[in-house]
Amino acid sequence: MSRPPRVPGYLDARPIRDGLRTSVWTVRGYRHGAAKNTAPAGDRILSGGLLVGSIIFFPLLLITMPLLIGARPKTRYYMSADRNAAIAVTAGRTVWHVADHSTARPGTKSGRALRRDLAPHLVVLLDAADAELRAVAVNEKMAEQYEDDLPGLRRTGETGWPRGLKMARPRKSDL
Repeated sequence: MSRPPRVPGYLDARPIRDGLRTSVWTVRGYRHGAAKNTAPAGDRILSGGLLVGSIIFFPLLLITMPLLIGARPKTRYYMSADRNAAIAVTAGRTVWHVADHSTARPGTKSGRALRRDLAPHLVVLLDAADAELRAVAVNEKMAEQYEDDLPGLRRTGETGWPRGLKMARPRKSDL
């Protein structure tokens, strides 16, 4: 499979327009993670470091994000109708990965709304392709939300790099 199929009602990200937007969203996401008082101190420090790095290298980010959207033939960026949230899914032969999940306004639940709306469609696509889904939740709270939002997605017990909890939904043939 070259990339996950389109889902009616969800826009594809445009490399230039949406690549530039998601560059800004990345910085906002790191700022949100660094400022969130309920996150463990280590997570806030890491987010703060990533925030500083993303500000320093912002011109590079402005070049990289459009390239990632346009030049990844196995990845589809599903966007909400108002283009304020995106989920990138990369398709392999038997394993698909949530490669990115970002929102224009972190903490406003717009990312979760897209995830919940897209999940039933994604489950059908995964089952049709007989593919496993893998993702990394940035923290415990997000892992709980991911489990609630996408049927069958569970923690693997492994830690993501540089942070987070690895998660997987098995292939239909493994159920």
